[in-house]
Amino acid sequence: DGVAAGARERPRRIDEPALELGIDGFLGVRPGRLSGGEQQRVAIARALVRRPWLLLLDEPFSDLDARLRRRTARLVRELHDRHGTTTLHITHDRTDAHLLADRIGVMRNGRLAACGRPDELHASPPGAFVAEFLTDAAILEGEAGDGRVRTVLGALPLASAAAGPVRVAVRPDEVRVGEGPVRGRVLACEFAGGPWHCRIDVGGAEVHGMSPRALEPGTEVAVTPPATPRAVLEEEA
Repeated sequence: DGVAAGARERPRRIDEPALELGIDGFLGVRPGRLSGGEQQRVAIARALVRRPWLLLLDEPFSDLDARLRRRTARLVRELHDRHGTTTLHITHDRTDAHLLADRIGVMRNGRLAACGRPDELHASPPGAFVAEFLTDAAILEGEAGDGRVRTVLGALPLASAAAGPVRVAVRPDEVRVGEGPVRGRVLACEFAGGPWHCRIDVGGAEVHGMSPRALEPGTEVAVTPPATPRAVLEEEA
């Protein structure tokens, strides 16, 4: 009975990930006739069918378009949630990491530069490399004292006590371009499917911020600095 039940279970276990990954229409096609993206989805489906206790994924979505990346990432996440499958996902794409991970480990020169929950690393990166890699943050030099750090964006609140020269990270989503007490000059403005991502020269330092409209390079603009407390970045080897 156990063998028969297992045999009846197999088609469902194959069909479910095949349907989710959009490969159900070519299950009988020879591998040589599949595109690179199709072959990648088949490889992921073969791993999911086995329902492993540990799943190692090395750049698994690199050949997939954006829609399939999201669908496949959701399926891998659901496998983890349903079956408790521990998944180690190696990627250079921070969007994949944020979408999938309970914890993110950031490697630099073969060493672990940081490890923590995605929201924690996003809000308080330990060093400049992690801040720039995960968030496109601008790294600003400043002088700390009395609970604040003085920077080209003005005096920003600090998350913890510090004194003397420090560095802090300021993310693009924390800076509004077009209004505010600080003046700067547009270096470049890029469209990324939502607000425009602008690079602004403020007092000789490059700051990244978001604008509701395109701005020409050289335009003088007002900038609103972040109000949330800054974490001091640690020195990096």
